[in-house]
Amino acid sequence: MVFDSRESRTGGVYPRSFPLSRATPNQKVGANRRKVQAVICPFCSHPDQRVLDSRVARDGQAIRRRRECINCERRFTTFEIYERPRLFVVKRDGTRQEFAPEKLLNSMLLACGKRPVAVERLREAVSNLEKGLYEEFDDEVPSTVIGERVMRVLREIDTVAYVRFASVYQEFESVSDFSSILKRCR
Repeated sequence: MVFDSRESRTGGVYPRSFPLSRATPNQKVGANRRKVQAVICPFCSHPDQRVLDSRVARDGQAIRRRRECINCERRFTTFEIYERPRLFVVKRDGTRQEFAPEKLLNSMLLACGKRPVAVERLREAVSNLEKGLYEEFDDEVPSTVIGERVMRVLREIDTVAYVRFASVYQEFESVSDFSSILKRCR
């Protein structure tokens, strides 16, 4: 007899033939009674798997689950992460844009181009910046705050990358702008 993985209120397991809800076999019904699509096998698209291992991952920010498909018996990994509230960046011209950590990483990679800086170090810096922004701001963060924090981090990582980023961020227009920031680096 095949058993459904959903538990009853008493903690028991129902046989698959017992109608728990109107959801199809590859759908589950959440607490808010909304139909939720279950994880499907990436190889054969079968909706049923067996969880082999669960571990805390990404510094407690996610759960890593190792699964095996009941149909094709192939294994794959899934991650469960909590959904963060949306954070918007208020730009200098007043427009708002959703915060994207990838854009921070790309700008830092550009500033560190052809410099001996490990990408993993930049990823860690972006992760720390993102964590700090979510802790300090609820809905909106000014772009100037992000720019200043990136400059502070790049100054610690690589001074050439710091000057490159500052020249774009602060919109340098003359040699005197460069000389003033170089004086601050000393």
